[in-house]
Amino acid sequence: MTMIGLIMLIVALLPTGSSVIITEVMANAINEDTGEFIEILNIGSSSVNLTGWGFTDGDAKDEIIPFNGKTPILKPGQFGVILDSEYAGEYEIPPEALLLTTKNTTLGDGLSTKDPITLFDEKGETVDTFSHPFNPGNGISVERVSLEIGDVEDNWKPCPDPSGSTPGRPNAIWKVKPPAEKPKEIALSRDVIINELMYAPETKVGHPEWIELYNRSTEPVEISGYQIVDSSGKGCRIPDGTFVRPLSYLVLTRKLASFKGWFPHAEAVEVKLPSLNNSGDTVSFLGPGGELIERVSYKGGGERDRSLERIDPKGRADDPNNWHVSLDKRGATPGERNSVAGLPKEGRITLSVKPRIFNPERMKLKISYEVPMDSRITLYIFNSAGRLVVTLIKSESGGGRGQIEWDGRGRSGRRMPTGLYLCQLIAEFEGDKAAATAVIPVIISKK
Repeated sequence: MTMIGLIMLIVALLPTGSSVIITEVMANAINEDTGEFIEILNIGSSSVNLTGWGFTDGDAKDEIIPFNGKTPILKPGQFGVILDSEYAGEYEIPPEALLLTTKNTTLGDGLSTKDPITLFDEKGETVDTFSHPFNPGNGISVERVSLEIGDVEDNWKPCPDPSGSTPGRPNAIWKVKPPAEKPKEIALSRDVIINELMYAPETKVGHPEWIELYNRSTEPVEISGYQIVDSSGKGCRIPDGTFVRPLSYLVLTRKLASFKGWFPHAEAVEVKLPSLNNSGDTVSFLGPGGELIERVSYKGGGERDRSLERIDPKGRADDPNNWHVSLDKRGATPGERNSVAGLPKEGRITLSVKPRIFNPERMKLKISYEVPMDSRITLYIFNSAGRLVVTLIKSESGGGRGQIEWDGRGRSGRRMPTGLYLCQLIAEFEGDKAAATAVIPVIISKK
């Protein structure tokens, strides 16, 4: 495929509309007097007249002009290369590229590897930016990795081409394939257990079968690759990236939409769950390597839309006396404490947040809690996928009422993106554990 064909293919896959972006910057040329350049690309569907356009590198503001005196029209899929006015022909630039320069005698008043670049149109409005300059090495340019991603730090890499740069041509970094990642090894955990079974739903109203898991530990557990298998040997694999938050529940179901219509607030994931026999069955929960974690057998014959609940999560799964039909008026308690389970000995813990929707650039989230005296407290923030974002309190002694603030940043110190997050408090006391959870919608806004 020719260069033009390749670029037009890229353009066809991108959103329509006129748009010019910065794709390559050479600020550390071997001949620094004439070899600096900025490459741009029209990824839109219409030609763009660059008359009156310009850029600034923080030190100077330059107007872009044609290198050969012609009207600077940048066609769809065409590269433009902004060269020093004294450019001496250091590069092999394809003839189809649009050559440009600036009114000043030196590009950007002397471009350096520390200079950010802002490209603006004839109205002075910002078109694109290069905000993460770094030194890639002498004679090596910085290339944009993806046309579909904006000006973020990870989207700029040193040019891997042997010549050190690719002005007027597709970036060399686009041809580099990332190294294949080794399959992630998932550790076996016996802290996640089967906690509730819905084996006889009322299918006439669209209710699906489901199995609830419970993480009885105070740490998040990844269960990617774990399996649910019935007595016939049929089973399902839990999808990659699946986590169960500490002291929390996760429902496995074949029909996620139907389940959410029944119990909208319970956390759930869709899997190819084997059919649970109404007359009785044996369900095995296996680890990622096929290790048996526990096995539950039931006789069946129960009431429609009424689940089988585990009485004591610390008790054995294969003990029939540790299971009882749900006593809840809804017939089941997915995502909640089982109706047949006993209450904590020392009372409950409470958790609240204010406001539920907040902008971290303007305010901090206030998290209030109340726990029994002589407790050990842990406070987590998770994202909607169940991945740990940050630990605000880690196993600290305390009791009574308390408050802490979250500034919307993760463990790395970076602000987290817009989305749904879960705040979870865990209090441990006298060998028993209790948990309270609040859902925190977080909006990151630059306004």
